[in-house]
Amino acid sequence: MLMKNLIRKSKIYLALKKIKRNLSEKLSLVSVFYYDFKRFKLHYTTNALNKDDQKSLESWLLQDKHRIEKALSLPKPRYNFGEKVIERLIQNLNQYENNFCKNEVYYIAVGSIKAYVDFHKKNNVHILDTIQSHINRLNHEDFNNKICNTVGVVNYKKIEDTSDFFESFALSRQSCRNYDMEKNISREQLEKIMKITAKTPSVCNRQHWKLHVFEGEVMGEILKLQNGNLGFNKNIPYLGVITSDLRSFYMPDERTQPFTDGGMFAMSFIYALHSIGASSCALNWCTSKENNEKMYKVSGIEKNESIIMLIAFGYAKSDSKNACSPRLNLDNFYSINEDSTIV
Repeated sequence: MLMKNLIRKSKIYLALKKIKRNLSEKLSLVSVFYYDFKRFKLHYTTNALNKDDQKSLESWLLQDKHRIEKALSLPKPRYNFGEKVIERLIQNLNQYENNFCKNEVYYIAVGSIKAYVDFHKKNNVHILDTIQSHINRLNHEDFNNKICNTVGVVNYKKIEDTSDFFESFALSRQSCRNYDMEKNISREQLEKIMKITAKTPSVCNRQHWKLHVFEGEVMGEILKLQNGNLGFNKNIPYLGVITSDLRSFYMPDERTQPFTDGGMFAMSFIYALHSIGASSCALNWCTSKENNEKMYKVSGIEKNESIIMLIAFGYAKSDSKNACSPRLNLDNFYSINEDSTIV
């Protein structure tokens, strides 16, 4: 009888322990969801644009500029398109001119208006008076800035088949965990890398991603917050932290876009490093909200930037070894619908 009671109490204890564990896990999940919700809600730019925030205003300029470029690149652009977009773009340009110094973002946005005007001139089409009245609010001398000529559309150039080269290039890249601490990356090399990386696509061409590079003590403190660098954290010359600026987003539907665009930016950076003969190791940022907050304090990164991931990089030592990491059968990675013409 005593044994049966002990067994029953033991089962009850185990059941309660399981309930407690499940409840703890669910509470933790709710907690991190709420943390992400608060961060996004605090920093994203709503439709009621904060015109005093330079980054928010720049993001609207870039996305509306892109709407014009995108329309001009369609097979048959419609004449006098986008009146509301043009009105908003020019209102924001006037606001930007009043609040901030004219810079490349300003002139890129102005360039889209110039491209719009040139498109109609080229086709001998009169711009509607309502649209022209908005355009007249701009200082047309700004059209002469050389940056304006980088905006618009260009004719398609036939792309040569370089798949064999890229296949060899991409398949030769491997993660490195043993770097040559005596071999540095120069500022000139970094700028070459970033020129390639900055070509990454982003939603509405908002270009909201950023690379923060760390070395020394600060890098060491950051690595303590990351859970995948054990065993080689003393052998990392440079650490990149990829971020996305939440001020570049303006509606809840975009809540996952910082990570999508940030992930593509990170892959471009990894390939750009590989292109100059440097190596890298992608490091996840799967961490607690407490460590996420510590990251901002340690790194000095602004809280309006979401941390996407970390990347260790530098030149590999000549005697370093890489994990083979074989890939699964390709059938695991794609599917084709029944109506596809791919055979």
